[in-house]
Amino acid sequence: MAQAHFLLQNNKNSYIVDKSCYINDIKTDFSNNKCKLLNHGDICDPKYIVINNPSTNFKLEQIELYIKNHLILSFDCDLFQELISDFKSVRGNNFIYKVPLEKVSERNALILCALQYNEVVIIIKNQGTYRNASLYSGYYSYEGNTRFTYIRNAHEIQIKQCFTQNIYQKYNRTNHTILLKGLVNGFFIKGCNMDNVNELSLCINNSDCRLKYDELQISLFCKKITDNCFYIPLTSHSDIYDSNFNYALNLSTAEKLNLIIGTTTLFEGSISVLSGNLLRIMGGVGGLAFNVQQPVIEPLTEPVTEPVTEPVTEPVIEPVTEPVTEINKIEPVTEINKIDQDNKEINEITPLLLNTYKSDLLHFDL
Repeated sequence: MAQAHFLLQNNKNSYIVDKSCYINDIKTDFSNNKCKLLNHGDICDPKYIVINNPSTNFKLEQIELYIKNHLILSFDCDLFQELISDFKSVRGNNFIYKVPLEKVSERNALILCALQYNEVVIIIKNQGTYRNASLYSGYYSYEGNTRFTYIRNAHEIQIKQCFTQNIYQKYNRTNHTILLKGLVNGFFIKGCNMDNVNELSLCINNSDCRLKYDELQISLFCKKITDNCFYIPLTSHSDIYDSNFNYALNLSTAEKLNLIIGTTTLFEGSISVLSGNLLRIMGGVGGLAFNVQQPVIEPLTEPVTEPVTEPVTEPVIEPVTEPVTEINKIEPVTEINKIDQDNKEINEITPLLLNTYKSDLLHFDL
């Protein structure tokens, strides 16, 4: 541990640092892509994420910061690799990524002592595999009244949340529906060279055309970041990391937002925004001032749907019933039939009586 004699400053807000504070550089390992920031100090400055022995197809997609299971900050690694030249570096079998907290927050450290009732976690999302991952952070500990000042006072920190939507420029002039929400000052277009763009139009609710640029206006008012990324500002300046909490457009109030891009080449890329918000810390807990719910954005490719098959049901076999027939049909009794029946019975009985009579005569005893 070493003593620090400096003032940790960022923009108009700054930390009051005592001469008796100590600095600890601590390594914390990830478990299942999750790293919990432990209370090794009062203030934590997450600096680097180191991926050890990654696979050939490894790609870090997102770095996310959570406070009590609520997403506070997110870093689209593809976008920040375009914005920051040294965002990613390779040393031996290690991929090293910077945590650009100072780009999206007016304070470049987390006040852990003021979040004593909340768990602070960093989660990474990636493609491919790796052996292990670690977070390297600087921890600052204070003595005296400075620590109690951080705990007792309420804090309101301006932050910028990064949201991304994938797009596909399938025609030379394509109308893209923007589904992102939040307070923004501009749009990042990734995957396309600004020199190949000849038209830009932003329409709100199918009527209000916020901007309409031709090829010359694009070169004058848009900012080329790299050959693969450029910025469309909605304000009079093109400062990407404007520290003032003044935003030109609230995407959450627009029912429909369309961005028309005209290019000479087709591409597959993304639209990203840095949406403004406030992180408020008070009484040992922290949360966002504005709850911005991003819609579920479908992938570019059509989903593979399985053929719909009707359920196989066994046929219901009804029992076979034979028709009920009258075996002995009884004819109606009439007077003629009754007489014939009586005569028939008499004719049948008479021979029997005669035979009995003859037998009696033969055995008569005189």
